[in-house]
Amino acid sequence: MAVSIHPSVDQGVKKGSANFAGGTLTCLCSSQRVTVKLDANVAHNHACGCTKCWKPKGAVFSVVAVVGATRSRSRRTATS
Repeated sequence: MAVSIHPSVDQGVKKGSANFAGGTLTCLCSSQRVTVKLDANVAHNHACGCTKCWKPKGAVFSVVAVVGATRSRSRRTATS
């Protein structure tokens, strides 16, 4: 039986677009939701197996996109 590393890579890694200029991502947390705005392409991806990173149910790793600190902004909003 195969181990699920992460749903986005279990069926193979898809190459990203060289023209990706950034975007906005929002986590799915029920409280203290975090939104991150990227103003650049991703430098590389990282698979993290620590206990602090969010992982989809059954996944062993989280997938983290790495981008330069001066090219990203984040904000946290409380949700009820």
